[in-house]
Amino acid sequence: MQAYYYLSQLHDSPYGYSLLEALHLGATGKLGIYIYLDSVVLLRQLDTSELRAESGFYLRLPPRLLATAEKQHAKYIESESAAEDLSDQALTILIDNAIVDARFDGTEPCDVPLFEYSKYPCSVTVANRNKTPVECSTMELLCWSEDLDKLAQEGSVQGQWPGVSLPAHQQYPPHLEALVLAWRKYWQNADPDDRTACPKKERVVNSLIEQGFSAKSADAGATIIKPQWAKDKGW
Repeated sequence: MQAYYYLSQLHDSPYGYSLLEALHLGATGKLGIYIYLDSVVLLRQLDTSELRAESGFYLRLPPRLLATAEKQHAKYIESESAAEDLSDQALTILIDNAIVDARFDGTEPCDVPLFEYSKYPCSVTVANRNKTPVECSTMELLCWSEDLDKLAQEGSVQGQWPGVSLPAHQQYPPHLEALVLAWRKYWQNADPDDRTACPKKERVVNSLIEQGFSAKSADAGATIIKPQWAKDKGW
């Protein structure tokens, strides 16, 4: 299973959240939203004023900044100029303030603090070397699968599957996530009245094989995720 998802991927994940829903969860403090910064930026610890130049790390964005991004994104997708589905289109975020926590180094939480006189989490100012805010796209924002699992187990969020309680990743039967993603990709928006818009079984089988299924399991999986109406039509 994936250790993290970009917010733009959540719509096609077992969690089913749109980018706007994910931003809302971050803005309300229910879900940690992060950005991976691979270029050098300046971090100043707010309490001690300790300054560090760092690159190649994860930074958690504060709810205040995410609330602004949510507002901008909602306004954008609801504007009259939005002639198509723009729910997952990118917008620019300027980061001048953030949080350093135990996810700083990556997927495994770290106990060693970044700043000498601070413990995790700690608030920092963020700037480029020219002292301007760091610019990023909403498409670069990510969240950890572990945090999503905790929300699912608590029943705090439901995304596009209201009433469905999602198990933690560790409890998934093998290949379950791949089957869910295949169903969403090939059948969720299929037209029952248009055979040409529906996938052929061979295409679905090959896709599942690429995800690590055996030929026999892929054939069975393609049958499992096919809607009953498609089976009734002999598709």
